[in-house]
Amino acid sequence: MIATAVIALPLALAVVSLLPPLARRTRPLTVVAGLAVAVLGFTGPMLPVRASVHAPWAPILGLSYAVELDAFAAIFVAATGLVFAAVVASSDRIGHARAYHALLSVLLAALVGAFVARDLALFLLFWELALAIAALLISQWGGVGRSDAAVRVLVTALVGSALYIVVIVSLAVARGSLDSDVLRARPLPASAQLLPAVLLCAAFLVTLPVLPFQSWLIRAFVAGPREVALLLGAGLSSVALYAVMRLCVGLFPQGMSVAAPAFVALAAVGTLYGAVIASRQDDLRRLAAFVAFSTINLAAVGAFSGTEVGLRGATLAAISREILLTALVVAIACVARRSGAASLARAGGLATSSPRLATLTTVTVLALVGIPGSSAFAADYLVLAGAYERFPTAAAVVAIVIVASAIWAARSLRRAFHGPPLAHAGDLRWREIAIILPLLLVSLAIGVVPASITDRVPADVLPALEAPR
Repeated sequence: MIATAVIALPLALAVVSLLPPLARRTRPLTVVAGLAVAVLGFTGPMLPVRASVHAPWAPILGLSYAVELDAFAAIFVAATGLVFAAVVASSDRIGHARAYHALLSVLLAALVGAFVARDLALFLLFWELALAIAALLISQWGGVGRSDAAVRVLVTALVGSALYIVVIVSLAVARGSLDSDVLRARPLPASAQLLPAVLLCAAFLVTLPVLPFQSWLIRAFVAGPREVALLLGAGLSSVALYAVMRLCVGLFPQGMSVAAPAFVALAAVGTLYGAVIASRQDDLRRLAAFVAFSTINLAAVGAFSGTEVGLRGATLAAISREILLTALVVAIACVARRSGAASLARAGGLATSSPRLATLTTVTVLALVGIPGSSAFAADYLVLAGAYERFPTAAAVVAIVIVASAIWAARSLRRAFHGPPLAHAGDLRWREIAIILPLLLVSLAIGVVPASITDRVPADVLPALEAPR
């Protein structure tokens, strides 16, 4: 029941927000939807109610409504609900607010639905719904270049779904079911796993994304509304990484073990590429986009490494980046409001005129690059340790990126905040502090007790990662 509730609740609030009497309360309602999902995700596995539902959907086709909120899915659901609430709370006024916030709530429902889905066709439904809603939001409420950005998101959806459908049709024919629990209990022979593993993984890598599929994400960050860009760059990317770990690794362990070297290399190159391009950006939205791209590829290195430590690190990295990337995007929006442009060059001097903003932004950036005590520090360590066991070269590349990113971050912060003071810039308001600070505190709490995340990685995946090399 809890798994259904995390989907139904934002859908119900989406309908409520369309009612005319609530025209001026749509944003608070949408924030409530995110917070409610976060609370259910955090507490769901501990409640004395059924965490799963399995009901026939189309039995003749082997399809079922199978959802489950286990401890692994719950951490992703909770993180997605939290970042959704934070970014919506920080949003500016927007035209046609009722429709906009209703669609955002549907997008949230689709994202959490993908996390709890256990039927592969049901997962596809939620995945495609999330991409379609995101494309609609970008096309209607985006800025310059919104049409191109929306088309790229739709093309991404089509490419990924085409590969995914090929795999699930093959599985339906071979096993007569698309329930992931059934498929895990009746795995394909080791000799037949490589092709479906590669195709299924490729479907998710398009939306992760890895090179050379990053253009849709960059365009979405630049042209799309801030809330949608973040839900794509943080939420949807986490869905893709979650699916790699739960479906690709869980269903095709031997195939993934064979394909791991290529996938690790691709993710390591993406980590390096994203960091290098981010270091050359002046536009803050493009900078955030490439940071998102680099950090999700870093997490993917751990997921593809084929080690227990790597998987735990990838999980921690995914949760950490969702939280800290949200804090960064909100801080960037605050910088842009005060400097008049989303530009590093225009932001210089905010340390004098906006000390609270400068302080929280500095802490956010340092946490994101892995300062000791932050969640990213523990995640980076586990990813490196896991990758080093099998792929020392990739681990070395990632380590260089982490160190270089810290140096670049220090220089960028100096450029952004320690120039001539900006007149009438103003400092953070308490509402903005109340959005950014809790995210940083959550990151700190996870960094102090990373086992709160890493111990939730499911046993049905960990043994699979230790498949014969």
